Amino acid sequence: MVRSLDRLLGRSVVDPEVARAYEAGQIEGLLKGYDFPNQLQTELLDLETSSFKEFAAEAFRLASRWEGPEDTDPDPWPTEGLPVRLGRERQRAARSA
Repeated sequence: MVRSLDRLLGRSVVDPEVARAYEAGQIEGLLKGYDFPNQLQTELLDLETSSFKEFAAEAFRLASRWEGPEDTDPDPWPTEGLPVRLGRERQRAARSA
């Protein structure tokens, strides 16, 4: 669940339509494109937030509670940037090319 949310929030970084859909009250259509259980999707739609940024934070907390502490994915929050290891992988690929 956190992984699906990560994909949605990651998309929101590069696709402003995600935040626009939230602001227009049309986030349900976007959520259906990800692997959220029906109950979690309902809870996400019921979140009362005033901005997409606030929705993202609350949605992450909610999805994390669904998975429990031992199952959470260590992927970074989309606003934290890419991990350093991606840069190292690129360097290795450049050296071998």
